[in-house]
Amino acid sequence: MRRKLAKTLIGLALGALLLTVLYLKVDWDEVATNIAGVDLSLALPIGLLLLVHYFIKALRWQMITGRQAELHSLHFFSYTMIGFMMNNVVPFRAGELVRPWLLSRKSPSLTLGHSLATVLLAKLMDLGAVVLILMWAVFAFDAPGWLAEGMFWLAGVLLVILVLVFLPSSRTGPLLPSFQKRLPPNLQKTLGHLAGFRRGVVGVGFGVRLIAAGALTLLSLGLLAWSMILTGRMLGAPIDLPGAFLVIGMLGVAFAMPAPPAYHGHLH
Repeated sequence: MRRKLAKTLIGLALGALLLTVLYLKVDWDEVATNIAGVDLSLALPIGLLLLVHYFIKALRWQMITGRQAELHSLHFFSYTMIGFMMNNVVPFRAGELVRPWLLSRKSPSLTLGHSLATVLLAKLMDLGAVVLILMWAVFAFDAPGWLAEGMFWLAGVLLVILVLVFLPSSRTGPLLPSFQKRLPPNLQKTLGHLAGFRRGVVGVGFGVRLIAAGALTLLSLGLLAWSMILTGRMLGAPIDLPGAFLVIGMLGVAFAMPAPPAYHGHLH
Protein backbone atom coordinates (compact mmCIF):
# COMPACT_ATOMS: atom_id res chain seq x y z
CA MET A 1 0.00 0.00 0.00
CA ARG A 2 2.79 2.42 0.94
CA ARG A 3 4.69 1.54 -2.23
CA LYS A 4 1.66 2.30 -4.42
CA LEU A 5 1.12 5.57 -2.56
CA ALA A 6 4.79 6.49 -3.06
CA LYS A 7 4.57 5.78 -6.80
CA THR A 8 1.44 7.90 -7.06
CA LEU A 9 3.06 10.80 -5.18
CA ILE A 10 6.18 10.56 -7.35
CA GLY A 11 4.04 10.64 -10.48
CA LEU A 12 2.08 13.64 -9.24
CA ALA A 13 5.29 15.46 -8.26
CA LEU A 14 6.78 14.77 -11.69
CA GLY A 15 3.65 16.08 -13.39
CA ALA A 16 3.62 19.22 -11.19
CA LEU A 17 7.29 19.83 -12.01
CA LEU A 18 6.69 19.47 -15.74
CA LEU A 19 3.69 21.80 -15.62
CA THR A 20 5.74 24.37 -13.72
CA VAL A 21 8.59 24.18 -16.23
CA LEU A 22 6.07 24.41 -19.07
CA TYR A 23 4.45 27.47 -17.53
CA LEU A 24 7.80 29.25 -17.03
CA LYS A 25 9.34 28.36 -20.38
CA VAL A 26 6.44 28.90 -22.77
CA ASP A 27 5.67 32.28 -24.29
CA TRP A 28 1.92 32.31 -23.71
CA ASP A 29 1.39 35.36 -25.90
CA GLU A 30 2.92 33.40 -28.75
CA VAL A 31 0.66 30.45 -27.92
CA ALA A 32 -2.41 32.72 -28.06
CA THR A 33 -1.27 34.14 -31.41
CA ASN A 34 -0.76 30.66 -32.85
CA ILE A 35 -4.15 29.48 -31.63
CA ALA A 36 -5.76 32.52 -33.23
CA GLY A 37 -4.18 31.50 -36.54
CA VAL A 38 -5.42 27.91 -36.44
CA ASP A 39 -7.15 26.62 -39.58
CA LEU A 40 -10.32 25.23 -38.00
CA SER A 41 -11.47 23.75 -41.33
CA LEU A 42 -9.18 20.77 -40.62
CA ALA A 43 -10.59 20.11 -37.14
CA LEU A 44 -13.43 17.91 -38.42
CA PRO A 45 -11.22 15.66 -40.62
CA ILE A 46 -8.76 15.27 -37.74
CA GLY A 47 -11.55 14.30 -35.36
CA LEU A 48 -12.92 11.75 -37.85
CA LEU A 49 -9.47 10.24 -38.38
CA LEU A 50 -9.01 9.84 -34.63
CA LEU A 51 -12.45 8.25 -34.24
CA VAL A 52 -11.66 5.74 -36.98
CA HIS A 53 -8.26 5.15 -35.36
CA TYR A 54 -9.89 4.19 -32.05
CA PHE A 55 -12.58 2.12 -33.80
CA ILE A 56 -9.88 0.09 -35.59
CA LYS A 57 -8.17 -0.48 -32.24
CA ALA A 58 -11.50 -1.76 -30.94
CA LEU A 59 -11.88 -4.07 -33.96
CA ARG A 60 -8.37 -5.39 -33.32
CA TRP A 61 -9.29 -6.13 -29.70
CA GLN A 62 -12.44 -7.94 -30.84
CA MET A 63 -10.42 -9.95 -33.36
CA ILE A 64 -7.90 -10.99 -30.69
CA THR A 65 -10.70 -11.97 -28.32
CA GLY A 66 -12.40 -14.11 -30.96
CA ARG A 67 -15.77 -15.78 -30.69
CA GLN A 68 -15.47 -16.37 -26.97
CA ALA A 69 -16.96 -12.92 -26.44
CA GLU A 70 -20.17 -12.84 -28.45
CA LEU A 71 -20.47 -9.06 -28.40
CA HIS A 72 -21.05 -6.47 -31.10
CA SER A 73 -18.16 -4.33 -32.33
CA LEU A 74 -19.81 -1.30 -30.74
CA HIS A 75 -19.35 -2.88 -27.31
CA PHE A 76 -15.60 -3.15 -27.89
CA PHE A 77 -15.54 0.41 -29.22
CA SER A 78 -17.43 1.66 -26.18
CA TYR A 79 -15.10 -0.11 -23.74
CA THR A 80 -12.06 1.15 -25.66
CA MET A 81 -13.22 4.77 -25.43
CA ILE A 82 -14.08 4.34 -21.74
CA GLY A 83 -10.57 3.00 -21.09
CA PHE A 84 -8.87 5.92 -22.83
CA MET A 85 -11.18 8.36 -21.07
CA MET A 86 -10.22 6.85 -17.71
CA ASN A 87 -6.54 7.40 -18.59
CA ASN A 88 -7.29 11.11 -18.23
CA VAL A 89 -8.68 10.57 -14.74
CA VAL A 90 -6.53 7.94 -13.01
CA PRO A 91 -2.71 7.79 -12.83
CA PHE A 92 -0.35 5.36 -14.58
CA ARG A 93 -2.76 4.76 -17.50
CA ALA A 94 -4.75 2.47 -15.22
CA GLY A 95 -7.74 3.04 -17.50
CA GLU A 96 -6.35 0.16 -19.56
CA LEU A 97 -7.45 -2.17 -16.76
CA VAL A 98 -11.02 -0.92 -16.99
CA ARG A 99 -11.45 -2.41 -20.47
CA PRO A 100 -10.90 -6.08 -19.55
CA TRP A 101 -12.99 -5.62 -16.40
CA LEU A 102 -15.93 -4.32 -18.45
CA LEU A 103 -15.49 -7.08 -21.04
CA SER A 104 -15.47 -9.83 -18.41
CA ARG A 105 -18.63 -8.41 -16.80
CA LYS A 106 -20.49 -8.20 -20.11
CA SER A 107 -19.31 -11.60 -21.36
CA PRO A 108 -19.52 -14.25 -18.60
CA SER A 109 -17.70 -16.79 -20.80
CA LEU A 110 -14.50 -14.74 -20.43
CA THR A 111 -12.65 -14.57 -17.15
CA LEU A 112 -10.97 -11.35 -16.07
CA GLY A 113 -7.56 -12.97 -16.59
CA HIS A 114 -8.42 -14.00 -20.13
CA SER A 115 -9.77 -10.54 -20.91
CA LEU A 116 -6.64 -8.95 -19.48
CA ALA A 117 -4.48 -11.22 -21.67
CA THR A 118 -6.25 -9.94 -24.81
CA VAL A 119 -5.59 -6.31 -23.84
CA LEU A 120 -1.95 -7.04 -23.01
CA LEU A 121 -1.50 -8.81 -26.33
CA ALA A 122 -2.82 -5.74 -28.14
CA LYS A 123 -0.40 -3.56 -26.13
CA LEU A 124 2.43 -5.92 -27.05
CA MET A 125 1.59 -5.37 -30.71
CA ASP A 126 1.70 -1.62 -30.16
CA LEU A 127 5.08 -1.97 -28.44
CA GLY A 128 6.44 -3.97 -31.36
CA ALA A 129 5.25 -1.33 -33.81
CA VAL A 130 6.84 1.45 -31.73
CA VAL A 131 10.16 -0.43 -31.62
CA LEU A 132 10.13 -0.85 -35.40
CA ILE A 133 9.31 2.85 -35.88
CA LEU A 134 12.11 3.97 -33.58
CA MET A 135 14.65 1.62 -35.15
CA TRP A 136 13.70 2.94 -38.59
CA ALA A 137 13.98 6.52 -37.30
CA VAL A 138 17.47 5.82 -35.95
CA PHE A 139 18.70 5.01 -39.45
CA ALA A 140 16.51 7.47 -41.40
CA PHE A 141 17.50 10.51 -39.30
CA ASP A 142 21.17 9.63 -38.72
CA ALA A 143 20.68 9.47 -34.96
CA PRO A 144 23.68 9.50 -32.55
CA GLY A 145 25.30 6.22 -31.58
CA TRP A 146 23.95 6.12 -28.04
CA LEU A 147 20.37 6.35 -29.35
CA ALA A 148 20.97 3.60 -31.88
CA GLU A 149 22.43 1.37 -29.15
CA GLY A 150 19.44 2.07 -26.92
CA MET A 151 17.03 1.08 -29.69
CA PHE A 152 18.85 -2.21 -30.23
CA TRP A 153 18.68 -2.97 -26.51
CA LEU A 154 14.94 -2.17 -26.54
CA ALA A 155 14.47 -4.46 -29.52
CA GLY A 156 16.38 -7.20 -27.69
CA VAL A 157 14.15 -6.90 -24.64
CA LEU A 158 11.07 -7.10 -26.87
CA LEU A 159 12.46 -10.20 -28.59
CA VAL A 160 12.98 -11.94 -25.23
CA ILE A 161 9.40 -11.11 -24.21
CA LEU A 162 8.08 -12.44 -27.51
CA VAL A 163 10.02 -15.69 -27.13
CA LEU A 164 8.81 -16.26 -23.55
CA VAL A 165 5.22 -15.36 -24.40
CA PHE A 166 4.66 -16.96 -27.78
CA LEU A 167 6.74 -20.15 -27.75
CA PRO A 168 4.58 -23.21 -27.00
CA SER A 169 4.63 -24.30 -23.37
CA SER A 170 5.93 -27.74 -24.38
CA ARG A 171 9.20 -26.16 -25.55
CA THR A 172 9.78 -23.68 -22.76
CA GLY A 173 7.99 -25.42 -19.91
CA PRO A 174 10.87 -27.73 -18.90
CA LEU A 175 13.38 -24.86 -19.11
CA LEU A 176 11.60 -22.21 -17.08
CA PRO A 177 11.56 -23.92 -13.65
CA SER A 178 15.30 -24.69 -13.69
CA PHE A 179 16.07 -21.20 -14.99
CA GLN A 180 13.81 -19.57 -12.38
CA LYS A 181 15.57 -21.24 -9.47
CA ARG A 182 18.82 -19.45 -10.35
CA LEU A 183 17.27 -16.00 -10.24
CA PRO A 184 16.74 -13.65 -7.27
CA PRO A 185 13.31 -13.94 -5.58
CA ASN A 186 11.95 -10.75 -7.17
CA LEU A 187 12.93 -11.90 -10.66
CA GLN A 188 11.47 -15.34 -9.98
CA LYS A 189 8.15 -13.71 -9.13
CA THR A 190 8.29 -11.54 -12.26
CA LEU A 191 9.06 -14.53 -14.47
CA GLY A 192 6.19 -16.40 -12.86
CA HIS A 193 3.79 -13.57 -13.76
CA LEU A 194 5.16 -13.59 -17.30
CA ALA A 195 4.58 -17.33 -17.59
CA GLY A 196 0.99 -16.84 -16.42
CA PHE A 197 0.51 -14.08 -18.95
CA ARG A 198 1.90 -16.38 -21.64
CA ARG A 199 -0.66 -19.07 -20.80
CA GLY A 200 -3.42 -16.50 -21.10
CA VAL A 201 -2.13 -15.23 -24.44
CA VAL A 202 -1.70 -18.73 -25.84
CA GLY A 203 -5.36 -19.32 -24.99
CA VAL A 204 -6.31 -16.48 -27.33
CA GLY A 205 -5.18 -18.44 -30.38
CA PHE A 206 -2.91 -17.71 -33.32
CA GLY A 207 -2.95 -17.90 -37.10
CA VAL A 208 -4.78 -15.71 -39.57
CA ARG A 209 -6.63 -13.87 -36.80
CA LEU A 210 -3.38 -12.75 -35.18
CA ILE A 211 -1.90 -11.66 -38.51
CA ALA A 212 -5.04 -9.65 -39.25
CA ALA A 213 -4.78 -8.02 -35.82
CA GLY A 214 -1.20 -7.01 -36.66
CA ALA A 215 -2.39 -5.49 -39.93
CA LEU A 216 -5.01 -3.49 -38.03
CA THR A 217 -2.25 -2.25 -35.72
CA LEU A 218 -0.34 -0.82 -38.68
CA LEU A 219 -3.52 0.67 -40.14
CA SER A 220 -4.39 2.41 -36.86
CA LEU A 221 -0.88 3.86 -36.63
CA GLY A 222 -1.15 5.09 -40.21
CA LEU A 223 -4.39 6.91 -39.43
CA LEU A 224 -2.81 8.41 -36.32
CA ALA A 225 0.13 9.63 -38.41
CA TRP A 226 -2.17 11.31 -40.92
CA SER A 227 -4.08 13.00 -38.11
CA MET A 228 -0.74 14.43 -36.89
CA ILE A 229 0.10 15.65 -40.39
CA LEU A 230 -3.26 17.45 -40.62
CA THR A 231 -2.77 18.83 -37.12
CA GLY A 232 0.56 20.29 -38.21
CA ARG A 233 -1.11 21.94 -41.19
CA MET A 234 -3.88 23.25 -38.98
CA LEU A 235 -1.30 24.88 -36.69
CA GLY A 236 0.82 26.21 -39.55
CA ALA A 237 3.69 23.84 -38.65
CA PRO A 238 3.85 21.27 -41.49
CA ILE A 239 5.19 17.81 -40.70
CA ASP A 240 5.86 15.01 -43.19
CA LEU A 241 4.95 11.33 -42.84
CA PRO A 242 8.37 10.17 -41.50
CA GLY A 243 8.29 12.98 -38.94
CA ALA A 244 4.77 11.97 -37.87
CA PHE A 245 5.87 8.37 -37.31
CA LEU A 246 8.89 9.60 -35.33
CA VAL A 247 6.56 11.59 -33.06
CA ILE A 248 4.37 8.49 -32.59
CA GLY A 249 7.40 6.43 -31.60
CA MET A 250 8.67 9.00 -29.11
CA LEU A 251 5.19 9.46 -27.61
CA GLY A 252 4.96 5.68 -27.23
CA VAL A 253 8.08 5.80 -25.07
CA ALA A 254 6.84 8.87 -23.18
CA PHE A 255 3.53 7.22 -22.31
CA ALA A 256 5.45 4.35 -20.73
CA MET A 257 7.00 6.75 -18.18
CA PRO A 258 5.43 6.96 -14.71
CA ALA A 259 3.17 9.97 -14.93
CA PRO A 260 -0.02 11.44 -13.49
CA PRO A 261 -3.21 11.45 -15.56
CA ALA A 262 -4.19 13.88 -18.32
CA TYR A 263 -1.79 12.40 -20.89
CA HIS A 264 1.39 14.01 -19.56
CA GLY A 265 3.30 11.87 -22.05
CA HIS A 266 2.71 14.72 -24.48
CA LEU A 267 4.57 17.10 -22.14
CA HIS A 268 7.45 14.64 -21.77
